[in-house]
Amino acid sequence: MLANSTMYGLSAGVWTRDVDTAFQVSRGIRAGTIWINTFMDGYPELPFGGYNESGLGRELGRVAIEEFTELKTIQLHLGKRTNWWHQPGTVPATT
Repeated sequence: MLANSTMYGLSAGVWTRDVDTAFQVSRGIRAGTIWINTFMDGYPELPFGGYNESGLGRELGRVAIEEFTELKTIQLHLGKRTNWWHQPGTVPATT
């Protein structure tokens, strides 16, 4: 595919009246953003970035936020303990 013969892949545009063709061609193009029948549209919620020599990672959207955060789980129990994990008549496992 001619569109993939470059070392860059930031964005591409596909112009057609056939939606099936638009998506088939879009899947084959190695670029970070593919516009169909438009160009330079978008929302801040959508990730933006390229393939190959057009950058590392993504800017904007949830994907970009995840690049700068680490997940952490904190569990807190409030109230009376119920021993829901212990079935009556069984012996709890010991280590």
